[in-house]
Amino acid sequence: MSGCRRLLLGVSYDGTDFAGFQRQADHRTVQATLEEAILRLCGEPSRVVGAGRTDAGVHARGQIVHVDVQKGPPVERWPKAMNRYLPDDVAIWGSREIPSSVHAQRSATAKTYRYSWHYGSLRCPLSRRTHALLIGALDIEAMKSAVTLLQPGIYDFRMFQSTGSRIRTTKRQIVSAKLREQKSSLMLEITANGFLYHMVPRIAGAIVEIGRGRFTVDDFATLLEGKPVFPPPTAPAHGLCLERVYYDGNIDLVPPDC
Repeated sequence: MSGCRRLLLGVSYDGTDFAGFQRQADHRTVQATLEEAILRLCGEPSRVVGAGRTDAGVHARGQIVHVDVQKGPPVERWPKAMNRYLPDDVAIWGSREIPSSVHAQRSATAKTYRYSWHYGSLRCPLSRRTHALLIGALDIEAMKSAVTLLQPGIYDFRMFQSTGSRIRTTKRQIVSAKLREQKSSLMLEITANGFLYHMVPRIAGAIVEIGRGRFTVDDFATLLEGKPVFPPPTAPAHGLCLERVYYDGNIDLVPPDC
């Protein structure tokens, strides 16, 4: 396409009122919302390709997309220009022109997801959109011990995927994993070279079961060997956030802290 530019855009969104990232008929999605804004900005239809297809209710601080355009402002003006046409629950925070060989999804080398809980004796209305709720006593040290089993390396996560996925292998490489406490919040953060469908929410669900004393750290270790011990429950979608997507070379976009 003559005069076509490929742009890499950094996107944040509150996933509460979206039916996920990927365009769907008769449902509000992040992809469709971005494409509508680009049409208004550039006067031409364009297809947005995301690094991760987040589910309904899942948030993103560091989603990355690419789009091919012939028109529009200089690349450095895209965040402000796009944000004029986007609703309050979506924003562009970064932009970069990239070679046409770079693909937002296929060129990504790793991603970081964070799962957040509010825990204590009372619920918190201010975190209800972004944190799952945990009420009651928890063995935090047992939960942390389970997460430390996710040392950098390759694991078989077949017990942590939802059924129906068409994939070549259930093995993924963990780059880092940690469970942190911050006031009344617990945050599970995992960086890996790829993720299975519902992998992080099911790891989060298993960690909670350990905290409640229903299963042990040894049970979690067995799950990481791909052996069935107990079916990990899927934690609620609204506690999950795509924090960052990584790329090789100088094409990285680093999301700002909101």
